[in-house]
Amino acid sequence: MKRTSYFFTNLFQRNSWLKPAEILLQKVIWRFQPSWFYYDRFVVMSYCLAQPFVSIRRLKSIRTRMGNQSDMPALHRLVNRGSEYAERFNKDDQVIVAELNGQIIGMQWIEKGRVHHEIKNDYCFPLPDQSVWTYDGHVHSAWRIKGVWAGIADELMQHLRYHMINTVYCMVNGLNWHSINSHLRYGYRIRRQVVCMQLCGLRIQFEKNLD
Repeated sequence: MKRTSYFFTNLFQRNSWLKPAEILLQKVIWRFQPSWFYYDRFVVMSYCLAQPFVSIRRLKSIRTRMGNQSDMPALHRLVNRGSEYAERFNKDDQVIVAELNGQIIGMQWIEKGRVHHEIKNDYCFPLPDQSVWTYDGHVHSAWRIKGVWAGIADELMQHLRYHMINTVYCMVNGLNWHSINSHLRYGYRIRRQVVCMQLCGLRIQFEKNLD
């Protein structure tokens, strides 16, 4: 029992000896997608809008705004998701877009439901009052690490403050430390770590709350 407990405790340590094995495992899963085994790790992060403005480099040439259904062709050029964008607009989800020379180079979606259901891992996260869930943030590869995401986040926070929203939640892949660190620099905090596994149809989830 002690060995098992130690193993699962190490799943939630950033510098764990399991990290290289996790990276290798996920690369194998992404490439071959075995039907009998599945593994994923992510963190739930939050940002309190009462926090002061964070000084992060932003590109002044980037324009950010609320998107609408007329942007769907441009969104498909950024990331093609078939009919998903139409479905999102139909259920009143919103999107923040970043533009450069009239071309959309980044986006961030907003979901206003009271419970976020992450279908991929069949994971549910109940949202407190006056909070929203953000998802599917993406910046074109040519414009990453240049302040585009920070500009999108600024537009997002301004929009949510106007609508009296207090807290923003999101999910980030637990091995994507570049994205996690970008959120932390902006002022987000890691609230929960989650590991999801599926072996021969048996689904298992492990969580660690950091509140």
